[in-house]
Amino acid sequence: MPPTPIRKRAVPLAPNERRSRIRFSVVVNLEYTLLKAGQVEYRGYGRMVNISSSGVLFEATDIQAGKFPDDIERVRIKMDWPLMLNDGCPLTLELFGRLVRRDARMLAVEIDHYDFHTARVPFRGILCN
Repeated sequence: MPPTPIRKRAVPLAPNERRSRIRFSVVVNLEYTLLKAGQVEYRGYGRMVNISSSGVLFEATDIQAGKFPDDIERVRIKMDWPLMLNDGCPLTLELFGRLVRRDARMLAVEIDHYDFHTARVPFRGILCN
């Protein structure tokens, strides 16, 4: 199923808001990997809630509330980006970051770095890679 972006700007920051970056609501499915001491602890699927230039909030839809692995340090997230390169080449966004908060099935990740990758297969007659 193709991602369905919601293109609306985040609500202006409140006076007591700690976030310094504007967040955008983007609804896309994603795959995530939880890392502990550099080793894969868990792989799963979820849905992004919002994203900014410094962080991501997503719901781990495959984990039952309260059953989240302990002591997770790092998170890798892969998702199909809702926009295409040159109007025809699908992109995948891969994010790497630190888990900063979790509430039941909601995970907040501070982004350390990210990479965009082009599709490895032809799409609409365009060879992207």
